[in-house]
Amino acid sequence: LFAALGYAGIRVAGRTEDPFVRYAAGGVITWIMAQAVINIGAVLGLLPIAGVPLPLFSYGGSALLPTMAAIGLLIAFARADPAARAALDMRLPGRKRAAVRWNTMRRRARGRSSGER
Repeated sequence: LFAALGYAGIRVAGRTEDPFVRYAAGGVITWIMAQAVINIGAVLGLLPIAGVPLPLFSYGGSALLPTMAAIGLLIAFARADPAARAALDMRLPGRKRAAVRWNTMRRRARGRSSGER
């Protein structure tokens, strides 16, 4: 999962033209991946124990909150990508239809007696 997160972060940084987004996404993904590699290496016995928590999994809110904020920043950068924006715009009509179907099913269930459900 960390490899997928790393790939997604590199992809966000590589597809943008804005230098701030490129450097911020690159910095966030480097920070998270370096922390994960150090922790996993220490757990496997390949690196000396450094006391670095595993991002998103280790106990403690002092490391979890900044990591979650950094991933939220990556998500915001990814949503601003023109290809992602086009994909999200194509999904919106499908969401409205799904909501209509759900409401239709709810109305059908209300009209039946409890034994027919």
